[in-house]
Amino acid sequence: MGKNIKYGYTKIVNLDAGKRLADNLSNLYNNDLNVIVYNFVDMLSHARTEMEVLKELADFDFSAIPQLNKQRVLDLARGEYINKAEPIILVGQPGLGKSHVASGLALAACRQCHRVRFYNAAALVNELSLAREQQRLPKFLATALRQQLIVLDELGFIPFSTTDAQLMFQFCSTLHERVALIITTNLKFADWTQVFGSEQLTAALLDRLTFKAHILEFIGESFRFRQRMQQQDQSA
Repeated sequence: MGKNIKYGYTKIVNLDAGKRLADNLSNLYNNDLNVIVYNFVDMLSHARTEMEVLKELADFDFSAIPQLNKQRVLDLARGEYINKAEPIILVGQPGLGKSHVASGLALAACRQCHRVRFYNAAALVNELSLAREQQRLPKFLATALRQQLIVLDELGFIPFSTTDAQLMFQFCSTLHERVALIITTNLKFADWTQVFGSEQLTAALLDRLTFKAHILEFIGESFRFRQRMQQQDQSA
């Protein structure tokens, strides 16, 4: 069974990082192999539609974001925040590697046998709205509660309608102190009303999310912008 799951995992990912992970899995104890690979398959089969590529913490250039404490991130990767159902919030402008770090933390959690699910924020709202329309929202939330870590990527790019904001609030409130949550956002907390509209709802949501949260701020120049500039210099 483990061999078949591992093969499926390798096919699903089909990325350099995924291949390295699959190779690493073969070195783990057999007792843990099936569980860990199953978690990878479950998360990655869902995440492949949410992210272009899954990335490792080992490949992140911490020198480009000097104010980000590398040791703190590596300590978080040990997974204690998951056991305590604590949130991690990654805040910063686009292109600074927030999704990369979130991906790396999620992959580390899978290695530790945790059940992980990855969502793009806008896509999650669509799923919540559909579940509500089909009268299966309680079932959707119950499924979320069976996870141990949920990653919510790119919160802040698209403003929500009043109904969608309420659904996101309900989702996050349901997970509060029960499931660990990683959120990446391009907005400072004071600007979250741009997404959720209601100041009262935003304040209530932030009160829950920031309680016992690990907040990582990303400050610097966009990786993609620097890469474009380097390419232009090389071609000049």
